Amino acid sequence: MKKFYVLRIIGISILIAAALNAASFAEDERNNITIGEKATIFSKILNEKRTILVSTPAGYEEDAEVYPVMFLLDGETHFQYVAALAKYLGSIKSIPPMLVVGIQNTDRTRDMTPLSQKPDEIKRFPSHGGAENFLAFITKELAPWLKDNYRTGSYSILAGHSHGGLFAINAMFTDPAAFNAYLAISTSLQWNDQSLVKEADVFFGNTKLPDFSLFLSAGNEGGSLLGGIRKFSGILDEKAPENIDWHFEHMPTESHASVSLRSTQLGLLFIFSDWELSDPLKTYNESGMGAIEQFYEKRDKKYGYNTGVPAHIIIRLIAENAAAGSIDSATDLLFKYYEVVKPPAFFLENLANENRKQGNRDKAIELYRLVLKASPDSQSTKKALTELERTKTVKSNIASGTGE
Repeated sequence: MKKFYVLRIIGISILIAAALNAASFAEDERNNITIGEKATIFSKILNEKRTILVSTPAGYEEDAEVYPVMFLLDGETHFQYVAALAKYLGSIKSIPPMLVVGIQNTDRTRDMTPLSQKPDEIKRFPSHGGAENFLAFITKELAPWLKDNYRTGSYSILAGHSHGGLFAINAMFTDPAAFNAYLAISTSLQWNDQSLVKEADVFFGNTKLPDFSLFLSAGNEGGSLLGGIRKFSGILDEKAPENIDWHFEHMPTESHASVSLRSTQLGLLFIFSDWELSDPLKTYNESGMGAIEQFYEKRDKKYGYNTGVPAHIIIRLIAENAAAGSIDSATDLLFKYYEVVKPPAFFLENLANENRKQGNRDKAIELYRLVLKASPDSQSTKKALTELERTKTVKSNIASGTGE
């Protein structure tokens, strides 16, 4: 079985190499590396032009799939590293491939904040209080524009940092069904004497909230910002309905600026924690292929896909069954999903050889035939197939009494 352990490693290496290659940034005709494109749209709601940055996932131009969307606030600050992070996490199958849409600012304080009753905030931020209009711009103008110009799916995330996090929480309270997940990083919950914290007590007491995910984080800020977030998470802990999937991560070694990168990574991994089976072989051994198919059916329904069990999971199951000596299981899976995975000829030939050694003549013959489809000039396969078919014919003749 050592041979198949090596084959498993080779197979997984092929998958990783393919994924990393797919994750490469696009190159234009001048070989410039690009991570996205810029567009300008006019908002009637805001009565101004807005600049939008869009990063599409690897392979976007070659397929017809629709993709989840992350609406990213403060696009001029966070777009580049979030787009790269999303591409990388998607390439290693930790999250789905997605569109990252960065929204650049014009009047940040106006757009990110709800109205305040505090005199000092009113004085410091005279244009504040436009969060309702900004949310309407995103949901009623930007989202439809994206749908018309890109292949956006049904699943969306709203991500914001500091005042952007404040906007995300306020949007969640205003229209919790507008997005499927909220990523609020070092949120300015001290705003308006922590009014959103006070609202949370009533909001999360509502047992009829739609399903959504919420990831909260804080760095080393301390003071009323951290205090507000801790109070908020305490209310979640006490009152959040079971259908609200939430997590709070305190990162005291991160500053208010540096916390964004790590929070985005952890937030995406949390939001999509049910994107992949961590141990497909264990699930297969304990509950069979039906359980794996059900897992991915549920995943597809949640995230707006229609892909079924991904090819890389099937390849992994075939390789790991073979490596564990379960040649029958590996072969049956390969036959069932051959059109999905179409493994390389060398793997088919080695699996055929193992079946031949174990006396599985018919399976070996079928596998050798598949090898010749992939590699018609394989002399070793032709020889093995000829010998097996001759032996099969002889045994059939003997069994029927016709001799050789």
